[in-house]
Order: sequence, then C-alpha cells, then structure tokens
Amino acid sequence: MTAVGLTILLCAIVGLISCSALFSGLETALFTLKSYQIQRLQERHPSLANFLHTFRDNPRRVLSVLLLGDTMVNVPLIILCLVLIWEGPLVTHLPAWIATLADLAMRNLDGWLAPPPDRDARALTLARAKARGASG
Repeated sequence: MTAVGLTILLCAIVGLISCSALFSGLETALFTLKSYQIQRLQERHPSLANFLHTFRDNPRRVLSVLLLGDTMVNVPLIILCLVLIWEGPLVTHLPAWIATLADLAMRNLDGWLAPPPDRDARALTLARAKARGASG
C-alpha cells in the first residue's frame, strides 16, 4: 500500500469514526432530554418544532433512523479497518480470519457495534415517559 493510499484510508476511517460518534451522541442527547428541556428547545428554536413533535409522537421512528444511520456508517468502517489490517503497513503473518475476529472483538468490547440488547428498550421506555410528561 502506498503512502497516499494509506493516508486516504486513515482519513476515511477517522471520518467514519467521527460520523459514528455523531450518531451515538445524537441518540444519547435526544433520549436523555427532559420534558422541560424539549419545551425550551421548541420555544428557543422554532425551526426544530416539527422534529421535536415527531420525536415526541414517535420516538421509535427517530431511534430507528439514528440506529440505521449508525449502522450504515459502521459497516464501511469495519470494511476499511479490515483493509487496513490485511493490506496496511503492519501486516502480520496471521491468517485473515484471526485478524477479522480480532477486529470484531475489539469493536464489541465496549458495545460500539453491538449495543447491549436492552439499551433500545430502555431508550424507548424513557422517551415514552418523557412524551407523556411533556403532553400532560
């Protein structure tokens, strides 16, 4: 792999990691908002009114879009990381399947690629409770 190719690959990986962090941060920020914070956002930023209304009425839809976006970023990220492992300057003499397992294991250590199974259920329960509090 040439130096230019390696630089492009590393820049793409950093960009995808940033996008993944953005989706995860948005998810965390939206589902930890309290009802008074949602009302304050709606008052201060009228352009967000439609989104906040959608979020309050159907948090599952917003969560699905965020998780889908995160997945669409993580899949190419995994592929590029595997290319870096297999073709990069630090190519080892390990079989490819071991490198692949190592890459996937590292991603799953902190729940980055595969979130805990109950996280989505907790987020939906919290969003529904907040929506009830904001409307009532």
